[in-house]
Amino acid sequence: MQWLWNIDQAAQNFINVALHSPMMSALMRWFTYLGLDQVILPIIVALIAIRFTRRVGLQAAVAYLLAGPAVLAMKILCPRLRPGYPGDGVIVAPDESLYLSSFPSGHTTIAFSLAFTLFLSFPGSRRMPVGVCAIVLAGFVGISRIYRGIHWPTDVLGGIALAWIASVVAWWLFNRGRAEASQRPAEEPA
Repeated sequence: MQWLWNIDQAAQNFINVALHSPMMSALMRWFTYLGLDQVILPIIVALIAIRFTRRVGLQAAVAYLLAGPAVLAMKILCPRLRPGYPGDGVIVAPDESLYLSSFPSGHTTIAFSLAFTLFLSFPGSRRMPVGVCAIVLAGFVGISRIYRGIHWPTDVLGGIALAWIASVVAWWLFNRGRAEASQRPAEEPA
């Protein structure tokens, strides 16, 4: 597992130290906010409120409700120190607060749970542009958590994987009846 730790540290060093600048710090602070409950929940509520996107919003709510507790459980089951301890060379943003353990990234998980749900479930021709845009924004949330020195790259990857599972489960819960109906043979007329 030393090789994984070496990759983790190299990626952390590149994103957190080599890319560090005042402009990037301001940009990454903004992106990190996109992974907050205060941003994600109003988006989900708005999706539910609009008749055209209600089903997608409900799926997003289920994915969010699956992902959030799963993050907390994983943080307890997989205790991992966050970056930024003395001597590791990580630059931690001064306005960050450290809670629980590092793995997985909660901001990344909830941002990707919404993004993956939009990608999997947004209806019609808008699926690709809306879903891809959401995934790109969620990707920047993950990168911002590394840049701000609060998570290791593997914490972000773990959050993405957890979000994918939550989103697929939510999609399956909402679409299992449709899949079963399409697999049944059509009844022949009498």
